[in-house]
Amino acid sequence: MKTNQRHCHVLGGINYISNTQPSDNTFDNLRRLIFEVAEDMPSWGEHYPVRWIYLEKALERQREKGDTVIKLDDIKEIAQNSSVPITSSDEVILFLQYQHEIGNLIFFNDQSLKDCVIIQPNWLIDAFKCIVCADEFRLFSKKPRYNTLLNIKENGVITLNVLKEMFREKGVAYLGYLEYVLGVMEKYDIMFKDKLTRDTLFVQV
Repeated sequence: MKTNQRHCHVLGGINYISNTQPSDNTFDNLRRLIFEVAEDMPSWGEHYPVRWIYLEKALERQREKGDTVIKLDDIKEIAQNSSVPITSSDEVILFLQYQHEIGNLIFFNDQSLKDCVIIQPNWLIDAFKCIVCADEFRLFSKKPRYNTLLNIKENGVITLNVLKEMFREKGVAYLGYLEYVLGVMEKYDIMFKDKLTRDTLFVQV
């Protein structure tokens, strides 16, 4: 049994199973490996309501449709219309916090951030890259915008108007959540606003 080096999301090892020479030991080993991997998962052994499973599946359908960010009120509505409804707002919040902990989505129960739920975590990473990665600054690489690029790369200083332009290049879906993304970055001290102007931002680049 060798460790799979090709896929970082493949857990455990490789089990070779023959359909011409079946062996009980092979299936026993595979069964044992599955249990070993499952027991190491963060959610192993936890009990939660069946209605959470239905809401989780409903959010998965939203992902399949291409949704990336959903308003909290919309998730509450989805929960209420689920096959096994969740009518309590507090329980929806609890569900989202649990899903956040196991990495299925991103949800912050902060007053300024709780209105949005990111059901595609990679979306937030792409939004961060728009701000902190030099590759995203090609828009400003030619004169007369070269000074803007230089100020970002050397000093980590960027204005709100420049950010809006960069997010507009990424698409309307990003521009509409610019303030949310900035709020998350402030939460983790990746960025902070100038206390005097509030239009100038300082970013770790």
